[in-house]
This record gives sequence, C-alpha cells and structure tokens, in this order.
Amino acid sequence: MVKIFEYVKGAHITGTGVIELPLVTNTGRTFTYRQESIAGEFIVPYSTTGNPYEVHATGPYHLVGTTVYFNVTEDEVTSGKTVQESP
Repeated sequence: MVKIFEYVKGAHITGTGVIELPLVTNTGRTFTYRQESIAGEFIVPYSTTGNPYEVHATGPYHLVGTTVYFNVTEDEVTSGKTVQESP
C-alpha cells in the first residue's frame, strides 16, 4: 500500500517544544500528530477548521506541557501564513 500526501506550504506557529494534534483518518482510525519545533517554530500541515478532506483534526493544536492552543485554517496551511494563539 502507498499513501500519497499533497504538498502544502504549512502554517507557521511560533513556539518551542512539541506540538500535538488529534486526527481521524478516512477509515476512522484516530492518531495524534506530533512535531518538535525547529529554531523556535513549527510548520504544520493540517488545518483544524475549513478542512475539505477526509483526514481531519478533531481538536486544535496543543503546545505540550502548556495551556496554549492554536486553531489553523485551511487557507493558513495552503498559503504558509503565521498563526496566532487561540483565546
């Protein structure tokens, strides 16, 4: 089996450490996407709102060990925009 992903610029989030995002696949499998920051930044590939695809987030990005959360739009992911912390 082969899984193909579309290239996206990715939304930029400022921060250090590890960021997580809960996802569900088109077959109903759930998993947590995790990424470690590089040079104080995350470049994230999944939107949390406005996602037209079958693989989608079930919550916001979370900066592990903090109370900081980020919602990311599909436009921010495809355009490579910087995202601010969600209230």
